Amino acid sequence: MVEKIKKIKLDDPVKYYAHYLMSTNEIVSINNHRDDSYAHAVEITFEQYSGLVSGVEKFSNYYIGTVIDTKGLPTLGLISKKINVEHNFKNRLIKIVEQNVPTADIEIHWDEHGAKWIFVMTQSLRQMFYDNKLSTSGISFFIVLGKDPDFLIRTININFQTLALDKIEVPFDSKKEKDINGISLIASISSIEYSLKVWRYNE
Repeated sequence: MVEKIKKIKLDDPVKYYAHYLMSTNEIVSINNHRDDSYAHAVEITFEQYSGLVSGVEKFSNYYIGTVIDTKGLPTLGLISKKINVEHNFKNRLIKIVEQNVPTADIEIHWDEHGAKWIFVMTQSLRQMFYDNKLSTSGISFFIVLGKDPDFLIRTININFQTLALDKIEVPFDSKKEKDINGISLIASISSIEYSLKVWRYNE
């Protein structure tokens, strides 16, 4: 539901919010102000607000999940449920992350004990970033059920500038992520090599 738009004074900084249900992470309202009648909200960009409030984008296409901010910290944000058409198996622009690849540019550690994902950039890829040889500023990892991109569990967005400074740790936010045999990790850039390292309690 799109609420009535609040009039903003010209000297007030305008902020945009997606209000959502904690139980389902479902968006219930989009506003250009914080509506206290809803218990939970996240700040969104004007572009996201404009698309949703105009009807160009549907509420049902988005949910509230974990994103990585500019400081490399996990925070709540707006995430698309759709893996865009450029990220599908047919055109091969995505890549399933396999275990123990020796020539990986990015290592992803599944840490059972810490209940988290750990992302690490190699020195060679870090140097490519500093030399401005990467064509994009970041990468998305899609956690899916099995190997089917139609069953998206979660999206983790990683900024290369943040990853170049240090490893990024992202806590699990669903029970499905705790079963590494039942999920797959898909990367949005196929030209980079990845390796999944599985860290179990007894190893």
